[in-house]
Amino acid sequence: MPRKHILHYIQKNYRNPVFNINSLHNSTHESASYNRFVFKEEHGCSLHDMLEILRVADALVRLSENKGIESIYKNAGFATPKTLRDAFRRRFGCSPSECRALLVKATDKELQLKHLLRKLCADNDKVHSIVLKSLENVLQAT
Repeated sequence: MPRKHILHYIQKNYRNPVFNINSLHNSTHESASYNRFVFKEEHGCSLHDMLEILRVADALVRLSENKGIESIYKNAGFATPKTLRDAFRRRFGCSPSECRALLVKATDKELQLKHLLRKLCADNDKVHSIVLKSLENVLQAT
Protein backbone atom coordinates (compact mmCIF):
# COMPACT_ATOMS: atom_id res chain seq x y z
CA MET A 1 0.00 0.00 0.00
CA PRO A 2 1.54 3.34 -0.97
CA ARG A 3 2.25 5.79 1.85
CA LYS A 4 -0.53 8.20 0.90
CA HIS A 5 -3.10 5.43 1.14
CA ILE A 6 -2.42 4.72 4.82
CA LEU A 7 -4.27 7.86 5.92
CA HIS A 8 -7.12 7.18 3.50
CA TYR A 9 -7.41 3.63 4.87
CA ILE A 10 -7.67 4.96 8.44
CA GLN A 11 -10.23 7.60 7.42
CA LYS A 12 -12.29 4.98 5.63
CA ASN A 13 -12.25 2.48 8.51
CA TYR A 14 -12.04 4.37 11.82
CA ARG A 15 -15.80 4.11 12.47
CA ASN A 16 -15.53 0.31 12.50
CA PRO A 17 -15.02 -0.73 16.16
CA VAL A 18 -13.00 -3.83 15.20
CA PHE A 19 -10.60 -1.78 13.06
CA ASN A 20 -7.27 -1.17 14.76
CA ILE A 21 -3.74 -0.36 13.71
CA ASN A 22 -2.88 -4.05 13.39
CA SER A 23 -5.63 -4.31 10.74
CA LEU A 24 -3.84 -1.56 8.84
CA HIS A 25 -0.45 -3.27 9.10
CA ASN A 26 -1.99 -6.52 7.88
CA SER A 27 -3.31 -4.77 4.77
CA THR A 28 -0.02 -3.11 3.78
CA HIS A 29 3.01 -4.62 2.13
CA GLU A 30 5.33 -2.82 4.55
CA SER A 31 6.42 -3.59 8.09
CA ALA A 32 4.56 -2.12 11.05
CA SER A 33 7.63 -0.14 12.07
CA TYR A 34 7.95 1.34 8.57
CA ASN A 35 4.26 2.32 8.53
CA ARG A 36 4.59 3.96 11.96
CA PHE A 37 7.75 5.85 10.98
CA VAL A 38 6.42 7.11 7.65
CA PHE A 39 3.08 8.17 9.10
CA LYS A 40 4.58 10.07 12.02
CA GLU A 41 7.11 11.73 9.72
CA GLU A 42 4.40 12.84 7.31
CA HIS A 43 1.60 13.81 9.71
CA GLY A 44 3.28 14.67 13.00
CA CYS A 45 1.44 12.11 15.10
CA SER A 46 1.38 8.35 15.55
CA LEU A 47 -1.01 6.02 13.76
CA HIS A 48 -2.66 5.16 17.08
CA ASP A 49 -3.08 8.84 17.97
CA MET A 50 -4.66 9.59 14.58
CA LEU A 51 -7.12 6.73 14.96
CA GLU A 52 -8.13 7.85 18.45
CA ILE A 53 -8.30 11.53 17.46
CA LEU A 54 -10.61 10.75 14.53
CA ARG A 55 -12.88 8.66 16.75
CA VAL A 56 -12.99 11.26 19.54
CA ALA A 57 -13.64 14.07 17.02
CA ASP A 58 -16.50 12.10 15.50
CA ALA A 59 -17.93 11.43 18.97
CA LEU A 60 -17.54 15.10 19.92
CA VAL A 61 -19.60 16.23 16.92
CA ARG A 62 -22.27 13.66 17.80
CA LEU A 63 -22.27 14.90 21.42
CA SER A 64 -22.99 18.39 20.14
CA GLU A 65 -26.06 16.97 18.37
CA ASN A 66 -27.35 15.57 21.68
CA LYS A 67 -27.06 11.95 20.55
CA GLY A 68 -27.10 9.26 23.24
CA ILE A 69 -23.84 7.67 24.42
CA GLU A 70 -24.97 4.26 23.09
CA SER A 71 -25.36 5.67 19.59
CA ILE A 72 -22.21 7.78 19.83
CA TYR A 73 -19.73 5.10 20.84
CA LYS A 74 -21.02 2.69 18.20
CA ASN A 75 -21.08 5.21 15.34
CA ALA A 76 -17.71 6.77 16.18
CA GLY A 77 -15.87 3.43 16.14
CA PHE A 78 -15.43 2.74 19.86
CA ALA A 79 -15.87 -0.85 21.03
CA THR A 80 -17.57 0.07 24.32
CA PRO A 81 -18.79 3.13 26.23
CA LYS A 82 -15.74 2.66 28.50
CA THR A 83 -13.28 3.01 25.60
CA LEU A 84 -15.11 6.20 24.61
CA ARG A 85 -14.87 7.61 28.16
CA ASP A 86 -11.22 6.62 28.49
CA ALA A 87 -10.35 8.33 25.19
CA PHE A 88 -12.13 11.54 26.25
CA ARG A 89 -10.30 11.52 29.58
CA ARG A 90 -6.95 11.11 27.78
CA ARG A 91 -7.69 13.80 25.20
CA PHE A 92 -9.66 16.37 27.22
CA GLY A 93 -9.23 15.40 30.88
CA CYS A 94 -12.98 15.02 31.26
CA SER A 95 -15.83 12.66 30.40
CA PRO A 96 -18.00 12.85 27.27
CA SER A 97 -20.85 14.11 29.49
CA GLU A 98 -18.67 16.95 30.76
CA CYS A 99 -17.75 17.87 27.17
CA ARG A 100 -21.42 17.82 26.24
CA ALA A 101 -22.13 20.17 29.17
CA LEU A 102 -19.49 22.58 27.82
CA LEU A 103 -21.18 22.53 24.43
CA VAL A 104 -24.66 23.00 25.90
CA LYS A 105 -23.55 25.95 28.06
CA ALA A 106 -21.70 27.67 25.21
CA THR A 107 -23.36 30.75 23.76
CA ASP A 108 -21.82 29.85 20.40
CA LYS A 109 -21.93 26.05 20.15
CA GLU A 110 -20.17 26.00 16.77
CA LEU A 111 -17.28 28.10 18.07
CA GLN A 112 -16.95 25.90 21.18
CA LEU A 113 -16.95 22.78 18.99
CA LYS A 114 -14.20 24.28 16.80
CA HIS A 115 -12.20 25.14 19.93
CA LEU A 116 -12.53 21.58 21.28
CA LEU A 117 -11.55 20.08 17.91
CA ARG A 118 -8.48 22.33 17.80
CA LYS A 119 -7.57 21.30 21.37
CA LEU A 120 -8.04 17.64 20.42
CA CYS A 121 -5.52 18.07 17.60
CA ALA A 122 -3.01 19.69 19.99
CA ASP A 123 -2.71 22.65 17.59
CA ASN A 124 -1.17 20.39 14.94
CA ASP A 125 -2.41 22.01 11.71
CA LYS A 126 -1.88 18.87 9.64
CA VAL A 127 -3.90 16.73 12.05
CA HIS A 128 -6.58 19.42 12.38
CA SER A 129 -6.96 19.58 8.60
CA ILE A 130 -7.23 15.78 8.38
CA VAL A 131 -9.87 15.72 11.13
CA LEU A 132 -11.98 18.41 9.46
CA LYS A 133 -11.78 16.63 6.11
CA SER A 134 -12.70 13.30 7.74
CA LEU A 135 -15.69 14.87 9.50
CA GLU A 136 -17.10 16.79 6.53
CA ASN A 137 -20.21 14.61 6.27
CA VAL A 138 -20.82 14.58 10.02
CA LEU A 139 -20.32 18.36 10.34
CA GLN A 140 -22.67 19.11 7.43
CA ALA A 141 -25.42 17.18 9.19
CA THR A 142 -25.20 19.45 12.28
